[in-house]
Amino acid sequence: MKAKGYLGGVLWVDLTCGTSEVRPLDDGTAERYIGGSGLGTRILYDETTPATDPLGPENKLAVGVDKLQLGSGHDNWAINHN
Repeated sequence: MKAKGYLGGVLWVDLTCGTSEVRPLDDGTAERYIGGSGLGTRILYDETTPATDPLGPENKLAVGVDKLQLGSGHDNWAINHN
């Protein structure tokens, strides 16, 4: 069963190379890290280390839509960077 609100993939964009790809997102990960903020934080945790230079080219930027704010009717954009 697909987790609600997810389409089963995450779009990865390489701004340096100008390429993009959709990587699969399994239901377990989607359910553990609810919303774009949680999933973006997990991606940054997996993709960077404490030694990653915050301004270096190896750093990552995660942008996700989060629908956890009930009743607002607005999308929340979470920009997470290390």
